[in-house]
Amino acid sequence: LHYLAEAAGLVVVQAGVLKPTVQAWRWLDLPPDERWQRLGHALAADLKARDRLWERYRLPSVDVQTWQTLVDHLQQLTPGFVYTRENFIRVVQPHLPTMNDLSALIPPLLEGPLTWLGIVSVQDEGFTLLPQSFSEPQNAELVQHEDMIYISLPDSPRLRPLIICCEWAEVKDNRLYINAAAIRRALENGSDALKMGSTLSELIGEPLPAAVFEQIQLWARVAQALTLRQITLFTAQDSDTLTDIRSDIRSDWRLRPLMGEPLSPHHVAVPSGRAEDLLRPADETGTARLSCDQPSSTARVTRWQHTFTRNGRIPVAGSACVSEIGCAHGTG
Repeated sequence: LHYLAEAAGLVVVQAGVLKPTVQAWRWLDLPPDERWQRLGHALAADLKARDRLWERYRLPSVDVQTWQTLVDHLQQLTPGFVYTRENFIRVVQPHLPTMNDLSALIPPLLEGPLTWLGIVSVQDEGFTLLPQSFSEPQNAELVQHEDMIYISLPDSPRLRPLIICCEWAEVKDNRLYINAAAIRRALENGSDALKMGSTLSELIGEPLPAAVFEQIQLWARVAQALTLRQITLFTAQDSDTLTDIRSDIRSDWRLRPLMGEPLSPHHVAVPSGRAEDLLRPADETGTARLSCDQPSSTARVTRWQHTFTRNGRIPVAGSACVSEIGCAHGTG
């Protein structure tokens, strides 16, 4: 799929990462049939190019003539019927150069590019030819609960709003899950309640219910509120020491609750009531340990010595401390 998107100019490689292009957003607004046609034309053009993207993605070696012959024969089949790979190979064999090992060439083409283009659907040793016309976008179904908004996705959802929602909503079992955490992520990505409401309205194909929009606004207000709370602050003068401590703790699921969110390269919040747990020695599994020196009598600061072993190397020690920071409670 990445190959097809790059060949069609929908993504571009930047710093080793595939990122969407402006053209991708225009492509999303095209009618379904035209979207698929553009992908097919892009693949055919790449096969004719001198420096083919096809080879860079290490796809099965195929020339333009062989590819077009396969596509032409597939289009002569009846949509909806199941065909075996062996029968298709026997039918197409006389029309292709004898040098091609079709038993090694055709299966990966069916499972890869021909599936990506929406031409076939592969099942076990057979495949089904798909219709050449595609259904129009369908409306998603929205259901609101007290602490969650569910959006059930149809077979052909509207792609533009769906992709925007996927940037911040959780997708699972063909559903979008939107809660307070999702709204917070959307705000962090530069969105706001009005934009989110408009996107969801486009996805479901009708105006957003007032109760749903009010819930989104409430979550947005809570996410943007200023909260004062009492925390315990874990501090390390050496940022590498703190990085190693967090890495060791994350590697053991029993210790993960002991560390909260990172606040800076030198500071990590410790969940309420968890500071004492960090003092407990490592068990027989060799988990990283934190040992406590005598606390200072003039400040509420406990000095820590962190000892850890990585990849069997000599243990390294680094100093860190935990500070209890008190403040008033409230929101603003």
